[in-house]
Amino acid sequence: MSCGRTKAEALVTDVLAPKAVEENWIPLKSYLVSIGGDCPRHHRTLLRLAEDADEVKEDDPDIVEVYLLFCNNILSVFEAVVKKLESNDTTSVELYAIMLSFLRQLAKRRDDEFYGYLTRQKLQQLSPSDADVAREEFTAFLNTAISYIEKWFDFSQDNWLFHIQPLSLSSGSISYDDMVKVSERLHLIGRINMDALYDECVTANSVLEHLTKHEDWVSKGTAERWMAVLQQVEIPNILAVVSFVLSIPSSTGYVERVFSLMKNKWSDVRNRCSVELMKSELMITLNYELSCTDFYTAVVKDKQLLATARDQRKYK
Repeated sequence: MSCGRTKAEALVTDVLAPKAVEENWIPLKSYLVSIGGDCPRHHRTLLRLAEDADEVKEDDPDIVEVYLLFCNNILSVFEAVVKKLESNDTTSVELYAIMLSFLRQLAKRRDDEFYGYLTRQKLQQLSPSDADVAREEFTAFLNTAISYIEKWFDFSQDNWLFHIQPLSLSSGSISYDDMVKVSERLHLIGRINMDALYDECVTANSVLEHLTKHEDWVSKGTAERWMAVLQQVEIPNILAVVSFVLSIPSSTGYVERVFSLMKNKWSDVRNRCSVELMKSELMITLNYELSCTDFYTAVVKDKQLLATARDQRKYK
């Protein structure tokens, strides 16, 4: 009994993964029915498997599959947003736009009653009463999600994230008024020369006029765009503002990955390693973009690095 339970639970987890519902639902349900009493009770209840079911017909309308297809469709939207928010390239400048786009996506799906193409096809096979109940619950899910997002994220123009959006350079320019608003909202007025800032904005826009003509400009992230500008001209006051804003983390995703890497490196087997050694290893892991071959070639030629690596001073 325990072996059957473990296997069934593993199948439910793996087979009903995102983008696999349509192909795997029928064989999964057939398997759970075939194992009879070995099927976990909570799975029988959740999947609405009849106690006396002998076979599963592929053409039978299945309300459970409709719900799974809806989850598969809507959760892909959540997954895409989470990946954006936790990306190493995402900065605080883009946060407001990402969250606003996410909110509008959910609201549009709710208003249009769009729950996914396959979900709509399966809904048409259900009885009118079951289909209506499913639609009501799908709408309720979207309403709950929208309410939750609106509760925990400020979409008003009072949010400081709203005012730093122009620093993304998505418009291809930066105005003096925008820089003033950013400086005021972040209390940077006393740290920069506001008069010199005007001339720097004029200079930056003249550079941006040429940079935005490059084909790869649109694909660049905020940090890459500012790097391209700052490599062309010296604009210390804008640099101070941009450096401050881009130092604000967009999420804890990157930090959590650093802690995860540190845990893997600073294991019980290597518990005598010093803090300095761990810091150095993490900096190399997170910042070097050399291939394994190129890194090996560079290290072999660095005699001082090799001698230091053999030294015992890196241990406590």
